[in-house]
Amino acid sequence: MRALLIALALGSLALAQGLVLPFEGPQGASTARAVAQSLDAPPPTLAGLLLPEPPWQGGWRVLTPSLASPAGARLIWEATGADWVLTGRLTNGQIEVFLFDGEKSESARFANALLLERWAAQRLDRPAQAVPPEPDLEPVLRSLLQGQRPSSLPEALAGEAEQLEAARARNVDALAGVLPEPMLAFWRGLRDPSAFPENGVGPVWRAFLPLQNDDRATALERAAQLAQSPRALDQAAALILFRGLEDDRWREVARSLTEVAPELVFGWEMRSFAAFDENNGAEAREALERAVQLNPEEVLYWTNLGWARYLTGDVTGAIRASVKAMRLEPNSTAAYNLGLFHALAGNHLDAQRFYLQALRLDDENEVEIAREDLENTGRSDLLYYQGFLLERAGRVAEALEAYRAFLEAHPEHVLAPEARRAVARLGQARREVRIQRLALQPDGVDARPFGAGEQVWPVVELVGEPALARGEVRTLLLKDGRVVDEASFELDVPPITADWRGNASPVTPPEPGRYQLVVRYLDAEARLTLQVGPPNLARRLFALGLEVRGLNGTPLLTPAVALSPSGEARLLAAVAEELRQAAPRAREVARFNQILENGPFPGRTVAEVMEAATPETARVFLEAVVQRPELLGGRDVVNAFAEWASGAGR
Repeated sequence: MRALLIALALGSLALAQGLVLPFEGPQGASTARAVAQSLDAPPPTLAGLLLPEPPWQGGWRVLTPSLASPAGARLIWEATGADWVLTGRLTNGQIEVFLFDGEKSESARFANALLLERWAAQRLDRPAQAVPPEPDLEPVLRSLLQGQRPSSLPEALAGEAEQLEAARARNVDALAGVLPEPMLAFWRGLRDPSAFPENGVGPVWRAFLPLQNDDRATALERAAQLAQSPRALDQAAALILFRGLEDDRWREVARSLTEVAPELVFGWEMRSFAAFDENNGAEAREALERAVQLNPEEVLYWTNLGWARYLTGDVTGAIRASVKAMRLEPNSTAAYNLGLFHALAGNHLDAQRFYLQALRLDDENEVEIAREDLENTGRSDLLYYQGFLLERAGRVAEALEAYRAFLEAHPEHVLAPEARRAVARLGQARREVRIQRLALQPDGVDARPFGAGEQVWPVVELVGEPALARGEVRTLLLKDGRVVDEASFELDVPPITADWRGNASPVTPPEPGRYQLVVRYLDAEARLTLQVGPPNLARRLFALGLEVRGLNGTPLLTPAVALSPSGEARLLAAVAEELRQAAPRAREVARFNQILENGPFPGRTVAEVMEAATPETARVFLEAVVQRPELLGGRDVVNAFAEWASGAGR
């Protein structure tokens, strides 16, 4: 009997400690749970709750679009220290799984969970156990995976209640022996970095930790160590560190990563970037052909594959890849590329169609890059398309130059009539600046007449035919022909924008008088005369966004009155009246009846000051508010005054 017990103990120790992650898709959590039970593996819910995360933003999705993949199974195996990892997904009534055990990666597809369990038991050399899924558990399992705590657990999960609570609380010591030790050590390391394990995801976190103290040298040293590791996770981390810290060694690691883990799409993506940097179109193409096989839904890969095929002389293949990118997600880069490819092929209707689509999609203003791509072909017949793009970017002089050069080189070209019409059209090009109003705040109402010291915000409309161009918009304030203030900003509008409305940069008249205000955009300008009066306290408060309210919470002035010439006098009178009305209440507060020793009202109490308040009393307080807006904040003026006066007086 003793020998039998020993044998059983040894047998249990020999059983490999593996992980089944929750499967993706409908009924994925309950199916994974049944498979884990059949393999005597920990509950997938525990594995999902305590799955280690890498230290970079974006997590595992930076490396692979889904953990339900050969790459995902491998990465989790490396990150957790498990003896084997099984991931999967349910789609169209099929279960697709991915198994990695450190030596081999296997994928399979099954019609039901029982067939999967039999296959997995055979691959892992385990006794076959048939455990049917319990679909009714799916909602509870999903809520548990999201960190929620159901009011009660189904009877089938009652035996896991303590483990689930420990996982939710990150009490990993209570799960010793249930999950792989490196997996638990990761969570200890988050509390105490010295506890990060030497295996699992620990080395990766150790490499990134020095960046918290901006210790780039140590981070690079540890990245170099990771780069020598045979693990895909370590090499990927080294690549991210090297590239983020602008160390050229990332290119070498990218190429190594594709050899170590060819199933990892991240390696091929980075290898393509390295190849593009080195003008190696053939290598970039090879890398991207692999990338689209691994992740055919990634628009970036198809877009870049189109360019790589173009660089290798395959214009037809470039068009196919770029069209695929546009079908996945219309984007300006692929559309610009299609414009170029069709222009090269002489498909002028398609070229113009895609260039127009690119211009409409372009919110990054990539026109210059697209123009340079045309220029780099060395073909003078493509000067037409340079003019086509420049015209629609509002760059009139450059567009005219391109069209004229095209006509000089190809006067009989099929596009020559269009080019001549464009030259005539650009001869009528114009730009116009219209000052719609002058405000105290961005997008505010017209606030004339202004007082000295007030910011003047010109709200303008810019019009361009055929389009507006990127360029400086400058505001000038002149007095007696001399610039007394100026400010500017760069207008960055998308192509084919003919009208823009917004705020020009503000200027501030320093003193009362007569000024000229000019808004200038490239070769167009608008100007008007600005008569500036003395400073106006009500308007300065309005410009700060401060609303002066009475004790009942009602604004003392409407915006129109506050901005009027009489606004200051009416505000001061209204505040003084509010203070006098509230004086009896102040008499009931002890600290408002203490003699003020200094400040603006020495020798008097706050209650006395309020009782005898005049517009000048209000002015003293509101001038202080202009300097320190927090004195008023969102409070009514009475309480704000009382607090300020009592504090200022001691």
